[in-house]
Amino acid sequence: MLFEGVLMKKVLFFNFLFLAIAFITLEIFSFLLFVSVNFQEIKDSSAVQFREDWFIFRNFKLVENDFRFRPVEYKNSEKRPIVLFGCSHTYGTNLSEKETFSHQLSNYTGRTVYNFAIPGAGTSSMLYLLQRDEFEEEVPDSEYFIYVFVADHIRRNYTCLPNPIYNEFFAKYSLDRKNNLKRNKLSKLGYFFRSLYSYRLISNAYAQCKLNSFDTKLFEKLLQSSQNEISQKYKDAKFIVLVIDFSDGISQNVLSLKKEIDAFSEIEKNNNFKIIYSRDFKNGEDIMKEKYAGPDGVHPIKEFWTDIIPEFSQKAGL
Repeated sequence: MLFEGVLMKKVLFFNFLFLAIAFITLEIFSFLLFVSVNFQEIKDSSAVQFREDWFIFRNFKLVENDFRFRPVEYKNSEKRPIVLFGCSHTYGTNLSEKETFSHQLSNYTGRTVYNFAIPGAGTSSMLYLLQRDEFEEEVPDSEYFIYVFVADHIRRNYTCLPNPIYNEFFAKYSLDRKNNLKRNKLSKLGYFFRSLYSYRLISNAYAQCKLNSFDTKLFEKLLQSSQNEISQKYKDAKFIVLVIDFSDGISQNVLSLKKEIDAFSEIEKNNNFKIIYSRDFKNGEDIMKEKYAGPDGVHPIKEFWTDIIPEFSQKAGL
């Protein structure tokens, strides 16, 4: 009996050891796969225009790279500029330079437009940009700061994952127990752990849960902090949120739309920045039905911006 007990313990121990080794091997493999898939984009600095805290594998260190906003023509340099924040929609994914929101808005308003949108980014990246010491030097005295929101930004604010193609990782900020905003800094070790399969799985599940519940506590705090940064750095500047009810699932679920309406109504009540909704435009129903979706089914075609710019400019006071 004693021999059988000892044997059973050994079997359990080696089974546990085998599972532990297998799990660790799988996790390391997932990290190496994550690196290999994105290695060329990371190595080739000309692959993208926007960089944040970048992971350089040949040196194995995190470095700050220069920002490059998407250039745009303007007609009237005497008017104070406009600054855009957002994701791939605002950046102009799948569009040529002249088809983008920034270029068309510049042509329509006669203002310089700085496009700081980052594909794959969310609200947290806007605040991160505004808090950089170099931002005032890069952007002259601007009058309008416009953040273009799509529903998936809520998830990205909570998804603490590396995104090596466009920015270091999505969630640069979180709320502490007292509901105060704190910035998350990513170390090399943190980058490694957040690249593991199990962490990505858990983080995505948590973020998706936040999106489904439309938890806007962190989102509202990010908007408030962004407005404070703008107010401190730019005299009489106006902060405007343009809510696009376009793709990302929000226009396909009446309950999700109701949650969005309720949430933004509360945010609007608590703050003094302007919120403009695409569903209120003349072509709002077409936007909701995703008639402006491009070939990939997500990003809008050039006519989307062409059609909303006149009405948006009027509502925003541009």
